[in-house]
Amino acid sequence: MDDTIFDYEKSICAMLIKYIDKLDFLTDDDKAMSLKIVLLYKNKINGLYRIYDFINSEEKEFIDNDLNLEKHDKDININMNNKTSNISISNFKNILEGSIDILEDILPIGTIIELKSQFIKSLYGDTQFKENPKFIIIRRFLSKEGSLSYFPYAAVLYPTGELNDGNNIYLTSQAIEKIVYKGFSDEKDLAFICVMKSEMIFKKNMKSISFSSEEERLVYINQ
Repeated sequence: MDDTIFDYEKSICAMLIKYIDKLDFLTDDDKAMSLKIVLLYKNKINGLYRIYDFINSEEKEFIDNDLNLEKHDKDININMNNKTSNISISNFKNILEGSIDILEDILPIGTIIELKSQFIKSLYGDTQFKENPKFIIIRRFLSKEGSLSYFPYAAVLYPTGELNDGNNIYLTSQAIEKIVYKGFSDEKDLAFICVMKSEMIFKKNMKSISFSSEEERLVYINQ
């Protein structure tokens, strides 16, 4: 009998190392620096999102403990623990996008969630619910042929469920306001998540729709 326990954290870290190592636009020193930054926020994914928001903002400097980032034209200067590096902004965004997708937790099937009000409004307009509606996650890692983007989740209204294909909504973790009930997850579920992340992010160079360009989103929507 095989008593081997699947180590999700180890698998994710190994995938992250392989992902950064294959980025040919980075020097070995830049790869080492990028990996240190990402691992610094491995268990604080919101920290990586804050850096990503900074990259897309008009702000010129980001300081967080031992990490200092400065934007200059098309490049970003990185200083961490008195070691420095210079990477183009576009390449640094690429690093962050792949790293966030690899590190971000994926909720189990059956999880019940509440969504951010602005996302609900984008779906249903000014429709007024008597209370904040709940949704149940029914599918994960959804993609279409020809698209380099994927949706982490598909969900339906709770408690009605999937009445027809038309009532599915597609979303990312950024649309989730609250986890009401977390569905069942075991080693098989975690192994499945690792397989899907490896296939879509590492092998196919896909990324969450959150990081897609408007053109890529249109390709997905219009298929």
